[in-house]
Amino acid sequence: MAAGIYGEATARHARVLELAREGMSSEAIAEKLGLSLKKVRSYRSLSLAVPGTPLSDREQQVAELARQGLTNTVIGQQLGLSTRTVEVHRQRALKKLGVRNAAELATRHQSKRIDALLARIEELEAIVAALRAQLRTQEDHA
Repeated sequence: MAAGIYGEATARHARVLELAREGMSSEAIAEKLGLSLKKVRSYRSLSLAVPGTPLSDREQQVAELARQGLTNTVIGQQLGLSTRTVEVHRQRALKKLGVRNAAELATRHQSKRIDALLARIEELEAIVAALRAQLRTQEDHA
């Protein structure tokens, strides 16, 4: 019997997250599923800091400023947030990104930028090769 209750709760939790990913508000989800708003918010908050989950806009802002080495207090001043709110966003962002601190965040960011640049170089090399082949073809027909 207990397994059935836990299974139902897990299914409800999954459905709440699915609807949230579709952009539905907590209020609309509560109404649609017949749950209390408190329960919906509880389900949503449980998944706020799961590694691999996309960052919210605010988490992205805080993570970028943290990556630059700014303190929570300075970030809060720049974004008009309390230091505690910045701490929460920062911790969630770090957890979602799978890093332990701002230094790892900066390292990962630089690594991703390098990977993106290398991918772009490969794209450009392919374009150059195609243009050279096209030019040779035109020269052969001339």
